[in-house]
Amino acid sequence: MKALRVIAGWACILLSFALVVLLGFGAFELPFIAPTGSTSMVPTLMGLLPSTTFSIALFAVGVWLLLKDPRR
Repeated sequence: MKALRVIAGWACILLSFALVVLLGFGAFELPFIAPTGSTSMVPTLMGLLPSTTFSIALFAVGVWLLLKDPRR
């Protein structure tokens, strides 16, 4: 069972990094991010917040799976 937990942990970490890279390259065209013509990046950053939060949570789950002690 430990090997499965370690593999799942590394898979979560790799998927979170892949999601961040895909977001950085603009692979996901989010419909609620529309060009506003303003010079502020706040609307764009607020639009990317849900996806970025999901990738951070996925990374945290991966780290938790790797560091979980089954003896407790």
